[in-house]
Amino acid sequence: MERLILHSRFALFIFSISSYVLAVNGKVVSLYTNLDARGAIVLHALINWLLVSSGLLLGLGIGVSTANGAQQMLAVLLPQWPPKRVQSLLHSIAALVIVLAMSASVFWGLPALEFFVDHHPVLLFESDLLLYGMGLFTGVAWVILLQSYAWFGFFLSSIGMLMVITNVLSENAW
Repeated sequence: MERLILHSRFALFIFSISSYVLAVNGKVVSLYTNLDARGAIVLHALINWLLVSSGLLLGLGIGVSTANGAQQMLAVLLPQWPPKRVQSLLHSIAALVIVLAMSASVFWGLPALEFFVDHHPVLLFESDLLLYGMGLFTGVAWVILLQSYAWFGFFLSSIGMLMVITNVLSENAW
């Protein structure tokens, strides 16, 4: 069983990194930039979703070991706290990470922010990495909160991202 878990983590890592590389590929970026200029932002929105989702999948894959490490670290930093309180703090932090990541995704739909990032090409890498990191931390947070049902968090996060995409696209709808 351990080998299966190790192989699936490796496969998730390869898939996640491959998805990230595909999303930040120069040809893909130039394609959605040209489409954005013509008002067709669907591809750009889907690339943002791909970045978050690929980070989220990796977070789900490494979540168990990361959650155990985080709990041990909190227990070392707060030795006077009982284990139940440390676990409660870890759950609170995980819930905060999910709320912050989901609320930050709303900002990616703001035209002013998109304009600013598009006209400062240096920030494009950082924004892509930030989206990927949001997904990664959210995936770990879902594992902390839902343990074996963390895959459900993937669907909730995807639905949230798709709702944001729908709101962004509704401005350009007929």
